[in-house]
Amino acid sequence: MSQHIPSESSFAEIMDGKKKRRDALMLAVSGAAPSDLEGPSQRLKEVMRKPDAEQRRQRIPPPYLLYECTHRSGQVLALTRCGHARSYGF
Repeated sequence: MSQHIPSESSFAEIMDGKKKRRDALMLAVSGAAPSDLEGPSQRLKEVMRKPDAEQRRQRIPPPYLLYECTHRSGQVLALTRCGHARSYGF
């Protein structure tokens, strides 16, 4: 099994590096011509947009009864999914 090697960078150094990369990206975007940004922005919009046919998934509810057991009195007990017994006078 491999051992985890801790990073020598501190949290502050990591956050500083992220800030520098973000600032460089924002500078590049702000200096770009609008025509250069139009194509990538359209591709990004297409990727982020959900297809029209795709709707939110609907969950199928679980079955109410998992199994039945018979009490020694002969009464049928149905155990629900959450473990509560319900009696049926069959």
